[in-house]
Formats: sequence, structure tokens, C-alpha cells
Amino acid sequence: MKYFFWFGVLAYVFVYFYAAWVYEGFSMPLAIVIFVLLVSFVYWRYKRHIELQAQQQAQQHMQAQSPIKSEPPKNLSIWSSPLPYMVILVMIVVYAVLQV
Repeated sequence: MKYFFWFGVLAYVFVYFYAAWVYEGFSMPLAIVIFVLLVSFVYWRYKRHIELQAQQQAQQHMQAQSPIKSEPPKNLSIWSSPLPYMVILVMIVVYAVLQV
């Protein structure tokens, strides 16, 4: 289905440039050069996309085969818990209420 779409696009572009050449004196060699440059750019981007996908799959395959390295456990800190902050907040509220 996608090839049918691209053949339709190709036919439309050809007819468009042919009509521009016939009715407006547009340079057909220039249209062909622009079209070839555009098609080669799209093809280059497509090939690059395919290569990047292959590289990503290879990296994922290598990561799946390599053993998973675990990080050493972090030391627990009292300040990583919300408890000291709640105690400080309660002390501030109590102090503010007693001052009134």
C-alpha cells in the first residue's frame, strides 16, 4: 500500500512539473535535478534511519546479554525521610501559637 502511495506521489510530481514546463516555460532540466536531489535526500534519510534502528537493536541485544551491574546500596539518612521536616513544622506552629 505504501508503494502505491509513493508511485502516486511520483506521478503527481511528474505531471505538475510537466504542466509547469508546458504552460509557463519552466526549465524541465532544473525540475529533474530538484526532483533527483529531493529523492536522494529522502533515500539517504531512510537509510540512516534504518542504520540507527539496527544500532539500537544491537545495543539492546548487548545490554540484554551483559550481566546487570547493581549499584551499592545508599546509606540511609534521617534527612531523606519526611519525619524531621514534619517535626520542625510542628515546632514552628506550636511556637507561633504560643506567641499569640
